[in-house]
Amino acid sequence: MDLVSIIVPVYNTSKYLPQCLDSILRQTVPDFEVICVNDGSTDNSLKILQNYADKDSRIKVYSKENGGISSVRNFGMTKSGGKFICFLDSDDYIHPQFLEIMLKEIGDKNICCCDYEDVDDEHVVSFARIKEYSRHSADALQYFATCKDQYLAVWGKMYRADCLKNATFHENCCFSEDVLFHSDLFTENFAINIISAPLQYYRKNPQSLVHKKSSINKINSLLFVAEHVYKKYNSHKLWKQIYKNRVAKSVSNALKYLEKCDEKKQIYPLIKKLYKQQIIRFTGLSLSKKIMLLKILLKEN
Repeated sequence: MDLVSIIVPVYNTSKYLPQCLDSILRQTVPDFEVICVNDGSTDNSLKILQNYADKDSRIKVYSKENGGISSVRNFGMTKSGGKFICFLDSDDYIHPQFLEIMLKEIGDKNICCCDYEDVDDEHVVSFARIKEYSRHSADALQYFATCKDQYLAVWGKMYRADCLKNATFHENCCFSEDVLFHSDLFTENFAINIISAPLQYYRKNPQSLVHKKSSINKINSLLFVAEHVYKKYNSHKLWKQIYKNRVAKSVSNALKYLEKCDEKKQIYPLIKKLYKQQIIRFTGLSLSKKIMLLKILLKEN
């Protein structure tokens, strides 16, 4: 049994894939497997994966029809055999000590979270050895209620595999799926260790889903997240914080992308429905978003 399974979704990232895989193979801890799932790439990503797998048996390559990142991660979890699980996007990379430090710091907790550094194609990382960093523990639901969205990404984390036995990503959600995943995963019994070491390098890739042009699917996903979190947590003791940082934030982002969307009228009925259900509210929105929401609510069907 491998100590760590690293799940890497791959879709048309041939430009960055070698750097991602090289960063894994440079780990100071050698006991891991890499679950690479090719999600119907049309470039030479699959060829790159096969070349790496031929040279290192720890790299395992699977291919499936294109289904999106949530379906890839679900597939990867079914193939993983490690005691711990990490997720790494194929246009990102990690510090050579990522596994070493995360394994040390997870302790008896369910999850360990590290810090990250934004990078682009011009960025040069020295990979200097990390000796000092701060650490603290947190209740998972308090963390979910208060942290910034980027710290709810599944990358930059190490999970105990037994905590993910019944966990799945919502495959109908194409944006903010990590927030949704953690909203289902975290319970009162979950505990997290958080460290300040920047072990993850997050690439600002203009071709990635996060940076692509707004779409109906992205807006629908954000509203789905708002609805899902509302239904699960609206009677929780941390509800005020969860509403502000998770629900209202998702609604605000949906309205932001709606401004640039050519098919916005298709979304109006859903927004009105969620408003009637008190899932969408004016509370927590900026003045400009409140005005936008009011205009939508006043429009005739």
